[in-house]
Amino acid sequence: MKNKLYTSNKHKDELTTYALHCGYAQTRNNKTLTYIHSVYKVASLYEVEYFDTIKQARKYLYTGIK
Repeated sequence: MKNKLYTSNKHKDELTTYALHCGYAQTRNNKTLTYIHSVYKVASLYEVEYFDTIKQARKYLYTGIK
């Protein structure tokens, strides 16, 4: 079975957790979501935030609200 890199929900450009764990990065609103050292990192030019869950990280990536 081949693992998927993109989700099949309404956000077609969202990477799956598997893709993030393999080193892919998702960019939106001038912020980048990556997975590094067992945490999800959302970074822009002026700020860096770390999250335990992908749900929290994506919420911050899309809205800018923790």
